[in-house]
Amino acid sequence: MPPAGFKNSDLYCVAPIINKNASKAASPACPQKAVHSKHLQQRSFGSTCFAEAAPVSYDYWAVGLNCCDQSGFRCGEYDKPSARSGVRLLNEEQRQFYVLAVKEAEATFGLKATTPLFFFWVEDAKALQSSWKDKAIEYWLLACLTFAAFMFAATVAGVVYFESVFVNFW
Repeated sequence: MPPAGFKNSDLYCVAPIINKNASKAASPACPQKAVHSKHLQQRSFGSTCFAEAAPVSYDYWAVGLNCCDQSGFRCGEYDKPSARSGVRLLNEEQRQFYVLAVKEAEATFGLKATTPLFFFWVEDAKALQSSWKDKAIEYWLLACLTFAAFMFAATVAGVVYFESVFVNFW
């Protein structure tokens, strides 16, 4: 299935994250009578046939900004075979546009997404979170040092001012 998107000055791209074994076509090795529900797909392992449930609701979506077209979804670290992680999108301002992109995918491809969750496709989510933590500590230390420098300058200015006032006072 091609990716879907919603255009609002930027192109908000979405693609469903599904199990690679949930295919649209039934396996020729399995008889059609084995499946009675439209939500079941077939696959075979050797001589044994198993029915695998196709997603009833596509609730996990990979997302990206300005990184898809009719030829495919190229968002995040899509080109790295070891990329098997996602970092959840928490930006509510962007989320509303991704929801509209999912609604477009539902209408275009006949999907159902009850409660969509959005993820940026990454190779190593823990490393990314660790880098965010390191940046947060770096900014916190910079803020503390800036505050300390400001307080030192204010203290020196106060001492100089009051010293000049009290020298003339006595």
